[in-house]
Amino acid sequence: MRRFQLIHNITSPYRMHLFEVMWRELQRRDIELHVEFLTRAATHRPKSWQADSSSIQFPHSFSTDIGPRYKGVKWHFNPAINAKLAVKKYDYLLVGGPWATITAGLGTVFNRADRTIAWIEGTSSHTNSFSGKKRRIKRYLLNKYDYVAVPGEEGTKFIHRILDPTGPNSPEIVALPNIVSEAKFNPGPVDGEQRAWLRQKLGIPPESRIAIWPARHVAEGYVDKGVPEFLLNLNPDKFGDWKILLAGDGPERPRVEQAIAQRKLQDSVILHPVVTPDEMPDIYRGSDLFLLPSLLDPNPLSTIEALKCGLPILVSNRIGNYPEALRIGVNGWGFDPYEPSQVDTAVTSAFSASADTLQAMGLESLKIAANNWDSETIVAQFLDQVL
Repeated sequence: MRRFQLIHNITSPYRMHLFEVMWRELQRRDIELHVEFLTRAATHRPKSWQADSSSIQFPHSFSTDIGPRYKGVKWHFNPAINAKLAVKKYDYLLVGGPWATITAGLGTVFNRADRTIAWIEGTSSHTNSFSGKKRRIKRYLLNKYDYVAVPGEEGTKFIHRILDPTGPNSPEIVALPNIVSEAKFNPGPVDGEQRAWLRQKLGIPPESRIAIWPARHVAEGYVDKGVPEFLLNLNPDKFGDWKILLAGDGPERPRVEQAIAQRKLQDSVILHPVVTPDEMPDIYRGSDLFLLPSLLDPNPLSTIEALKCGLPILVSNRIGNYPEALRIGVNGWGFDPYEPSQVDTAVTSAFSASADTLQAMGLESLKIAANNWDSETIVAQFLDQVL
């Protein structure tokens, strides 16, 4: 039987779903999937992301990680994985983030697989990837692959700025959008039960409308959620009956609290602790709008989750899945987070929309989600391209 070897860092919930769908589809094609995880958990991710090995259905293993920590970043190094890749001749090899870990970098150079796929999530906003030595290293590693898998249009732009797409050795770019579980993320009850539950949980009036904003309070590396920056652009006089539910925590929390106080948003913005993946569907279903004003965000799963739950969206054009997720005026509003006038216009339009308009936009979000992020369709199409 042919073997599909996959190298990935941690057991994040959305990846577990992807790997399970991929495992089932590969079984139908008489191909065996095996996933090698570099570590069981990452310090910058919630503990709820650490999966119990006994709950993982697909074949997998964890290897000892002896990688160093440099400038606060853990550089995974798994000698056992690299030894396997250098000796075994796999039919297919998919490597997540070829330059993100020592393991992936060495595996890129020394593997013996027949067909290789790099898995990248960058966007055209990641300007620090396109200059000098970094670009040369990334180009060298990517040219070792037959294919580069990216989530969508922004990922393709990212790769084109590193590689010469017309070069004789350039890998072929294929689509592998991020996916979420349809069993978990789906529209809420039509009788408003979830809506009433959320308002009671938050202690706000039943008539209040809620914009859910799930965001870690971070501004580092490849992710900048832009939380304090967005709050400083808000006008409390334009909220009306709206509340923003900001779910998350992180090192930027003091700046977030300072921005709320400075703009006098204490009555309008609800700071909520980190929510587990299992709790998020109920919160989406009880909300009226999804908000994500990130300054830099490679491919946020929360956007797809919100679309699957039937929410209209109010999002920054700096999120990686912006081109696929938003049809302006159809299922929501978009803006450049660096342009205060655009932020004000988009927020004002969203917060002045009628309940009927929001509901109609939510139905359009469901259509977009079904067209762009159906789990089984995406995995089957990806495998059709690379096998």
